[in-house]
Amino acid sequence: SSIYMLVLIAQLENPNSAISMFQGMKFWQVPTDTVAYLALMRTVLSYREQGRLKAEYEEAQKRDPNLTIPMFFQTKYPAVFQGNKASQQQIVAAVAACLAATRDISLLGSMQRSVGWGRDPRASVDSIMDGLYMEFPNVFAPIQ
Repeated sequence: SSIYMLVLIAQLENPNSAISMFQGMKFWQVPTDTVAYLALMRTVLSYREQGRLKAEYEEAQKRDPNLTIPMFFQTKYPAVFQGNKASQQQIVAAVAACLAATRDISLLGSMQRSVGWGRDPRASVDSIMDGLYMEFPNVFAPIQ
């Protein structure tokens, strides 16, 4: 069965929004770094913050149609997914690597379980990173 990006993006009220273009797409049709940012946004940030960032991205995307979600976060919010131990680049790379290695969106359930009901975004990022290390050790194994 195919799982759609709708799982990642909550409350897509505006069908003309730049983010809603992912609605209906299968997750493997979207670049892994984009899926990683959207998954982190969905699991780490509050609904209010998600809505604010979504609106800000859509406004920025109107000015620059070539603006991607990873470019938006890297330039405007380079530390929004910063943990106490993990950098934003590390957590995005880890989520993207696990998505690419497993080719399975069930990773999002693992991320949600790692965070639980945590409200501290920095602690949530570290919990996700720890959960990924434990659940997907083959992805993080040293190359020999």
